[in-house]
Amino acid sequence: MDGAREPKRDIVITTLLVGALTGQYELSDVDRQTVGEWMVDHADEAEVRDLLTKMVRTQISDTSEWREGVAEAIRSKFQSPAADAPTDHSV
Repeated sequence: MDGAREPKRDIVITTLLVGALTGQYELSDVDRQTVGEWMVDHADEAEVRDLLTKMVRTQISDTSEWREGVAEAIRSKFQSPAADAPTDHSV
């Protein structure tokens, strides 16, 4: 019986994913978890693997919040403690 329900589940999850990717609607946290697990479970399929690769590449390159976060992490990692201390030039 579970085998009979699996194709329907795949269709529902694929529909959720396509809807989210095309901006038709936002996924709930539960739906995001479900879609993410489904994609990981199906990552050995060429189409799913290609889609995952494109999504990650797009997320990394196109997300300004991600780039800003990385830039801030790099700045704080290499910022010298002396640069943070106020300097007194009145002497």
